[in-house]
Amino acid sequence: MERPEEGRGHVRVHQSDRGVGFIDSAFERHRQEARKAGIPVGAYHFGRPDTNISSEDPIAEAGHFLDVAEPREGDLLPVLDLETAGLSTSQFAAWAKKFLQRVEKRLGETPILYTYPSFWQERLGNSTTFTRYPL
Repeated sequence: MERPEEGRGHVRVHQSDRGVGFIDSAFERHRQEARKAGIPVGAYHFGRPDTNISSEDPIAEAGHFLDVAEPREGDLLPVLDLETAGLSTSQFAAWAKKFLQRVEKRLGETPILYTYPSFWQERLGNSTTFTRYPL
């Protein structure tokens, strides 16, 4: 797995899935097109801790992501995209940490956490728990 390097040129990170039931139908086509063009490619998972199933089991959601994205050597690091509220701050932080740890355990690589500043402050309480994950 690779981290995008500054000044490296184009990279493509495409949504592979969302929650535990949605698979982006264009993901595989976009990934193959990028690889064919020599563009480094990666996948992001749109986290859905707001659903009943997902809020109870971030491990299942991480597993779904890895099964769909199938990251391989040479791909960009996988990304967890957090933009959906639905849990308390402490529950949300615990959910995200479990998801990220599961991905890291399966891949042996540290995934990237993606969100926006106000979401980070409001939903994750500006937590320092995630300092080891690229943001």
